[in-house]
Amino acid sequence: MDLTTLAKISADKAMATALAACPGTRVIKVELANEDGCLVYEVLLSTGLEVKVDAGNGQVLRSASDM
Repeated sequence: MDLTTLAKISADKAMATALAACPGTRVIKVELANEDGCLVYEVLLSTGLEVKVDAGNGQVLRSASDM
């Protein structure tokens, strides 16, 4: 199943939201995933931080360091 058809916001919007939450970083990777029934964008930043953005409303759900 193509999850992008279910997302209400684009990957570009998710990246912009993650960058606004963590200024001075760059996006390394963005993936759309189903996490426990919630559709989220997982945005990996150059600082090693992973920001999860709700694919329905564009809100930052959480951020955590992968390092």
